[in-house]
Amino acid sequence: MMKYDDEEFLKGSFHLLFQNYLKTNEEEKHKMFHLFRQTPIDVLSMEWLISEPCTIEARAYLIDNILPQVVLGLEFILKEATRRNLITRDLLDETNYRAGLDRNFNPVNRLAEYLMRNNHKHNHFSESSPYVRGLRYTLTKLQQETFIQSGNQLAKVKLSADVRRTEEKQKELKTKKEYDGQIAIISSICDSLISPKKNSTSANMIEDVVLTFMELTSILPEEMKQCLVQTFKTQINKDYQTFYDKKQFVKVSEFGNSTL
Repeated sequence: MMKYDDEEFLKGSFHLLFQNYLKTNEEEKHKMFHLFRQTPIDVLSMEWLISEPCTIEARAYLIDNILPQVVLGLEFILKEATRRNLITRDLLDETNYRAGLDRNFNPVNRLAEYLMRNNHKHNHFSESSPYVRGLRYTLTKLQQETFIQSGNQLAKVKLSADVRRTEEKQKELKTKKEYDGQIAIISSICDSLISPKKNSTSANMIEDVVLTFMELTSILPEEMKQCLVQTFKTQINKDYQTFYDKKQFVKVSEFGNSTL
């Protein structure tokens, strides 16, 4: 009796293992079948992620507003043409053409009618199409990519603005440094012209210095004269004051293009 129970137990165990194997095998077959069927559709819709001629915004717009209803419309026309035996590879003569084909069937008009009657934004039945579901997923990915790209663009704009502000600040500092340097040079010249016991210098002395300098530098080569072009543009103003203090001297002499 005990032996019989062991045999039944073993038979039942093997039967259960076999049934589980068949069930697992059937599930794997079903998964593979679904994968083989779904992969081409997914690849077809995912091509819009790598389409180079169009921008991300253009691709997202096409998927969101145009492609779903157009694809379903073309599918509708092909099914109707197949049902009415309007698709053939054979060359038909006039008799067979009249008998088999419908002259009133215009695929362009049928597509237009379908697009007018079916808007995927208001009719959710289109979501049952695997291709449209793939497009929805692709649209989500494109929108995420657009968001990331927009963030990068904003970061680039901010970085460019920061760089521009830094350059402008450096330019201002450079200009101020050059200005302060010119003022320092003019001040030192003024100190050399003003007597230690006086607070001003004679305008005649300044005129003599400028004219002497212009006369001496007039014989210099042209390359060196280019560095002194502002000096040669200096004109002597006969309506000058008799004396200049240091502040007045700096004011009329700054930048080397004053009128003395």
